[in-house]
Amino acid sequence: MKINMDNIKSATVKIDKVKGNRYDRFLEIISDDSRMIKFRLNIENQLLFLKIIQNNIKERFSIKN
Repeated sequence: MKINMDNIKSATVKIDKVKGNRYDRFLEIISDDSRMIKFRLNIENQLLFLKIIQNNIKERFSIKN
């Protein structure tokens, strides 16, 4: 999936229920055309990935519990 960073309205990291009692981290992206895209953050270096996103979209990035 290809997402243009200029078309991101907001990006939020959330802890959400996967199934049953399992919770995991998700990156929820809302685009300028109001599409919502959720990525499960099951990558090895999550902090580096999130820092790259934050550097590209600045104040549109947030982390929620």
